[in-house]
Amino acid sequence: RGGGPIHEARRRARLQMALLDGPPGRVGSVVDATVSGAGGPIPIRRYSPTGKAPEGGWPVLIWYHGGGFVFGDLWTHDAACRRLCAEAGVAVVAAHYRLAPEAPFPAAWHDALAVLDGVVTGAEAIGIDPKRVGVGGDSAGANLAAGVSLARRGARIAPVAQVLLYPPVDMTRSFPSHQTLREGYILDEATIDWFLELFIKPEQHRDPRASPWFSKSVEGVCPAIVVTAGFDPLRDEGHAYAARLRAAGVPVEAWCEDGLIHGFLTMTGAVAAARTACTTLAHATRRLLLA
Repeated sequence: RGGGPIHEARRRARLQMALLDGPPGRVGSVVDATVSGAGGPIPIRRYSPTGKAPEGGWPVLIWYHGGGFVFGDLWTHDAACRRLCAEAGVAVVAAHYRLAPEAPFPAAWHDALAVLDGVVTGAEAIGIDPKRVGVGGDSAGANLAAGVSLARRGARIAPVAQVLLYPPVDMTRSFPSHQTLREGYILDEATIDWFLELFIKPEQHRDPRASPWFSKSVEGVCPAIVVTAGFDPLRDEGHAYAARLRAAGVPVEAWCEDGLIHGFLTMTGAVAAARTACTTLAHATRRLLLA
């Protein structure tokens, strides 16, 4: 839950994830680095699977962490990224974009694009296949992955896949689940209010960089995985975005984890169903990136 001083909210978030998350997966190597961004160096962490890389290098999933654009970092999502790497059998590059309120919208969007550029241009030197780079994220990170996919469709440097885990795609919160699930499920209405107040001005809510739902068209974006949670106020907009992608001719694999809540990616140590759901996500990611 948000509220109070920023440093205290971030401390609580790190503690909650550490208490609820499960053990990390076994990976072959972990390397910390940076890529250049408009606001300075952007920290990244590269996880490579065990074993020998395939010819041409590992397929890679760039992962933008969740946290309402206000908290989260390379450490809060370290175990989750290790599990994705181990279970999907692809490299994962975790990205720590700038956070609000120190760097409000659209700083995170610019950083997300910069990480994609940095990973693709430097891919061959670090054993990554530049032709198999996908983007993904949980919550706020899924918003960024969707935004990157829209911004770069048809471009020279573009993702080949997007993996969206309980994505917020409409900052106006116009979908019904924001009312029917407004209280009682960790990500409540007051917390979302707090995140948005720190991150973005009301007059920017319909900017497609913040709300992919308001993009004039979604045709031509890369194939997608869209996963929602049954007890999540973001559920309905995730469902609607998956349907819109599919209607535009985009290959989509979408499902809802009916019994879970927002944030289950980092709850695998406390909730058995979350662990199963994350394994399912990893296997789907592998299929998409290796297609």
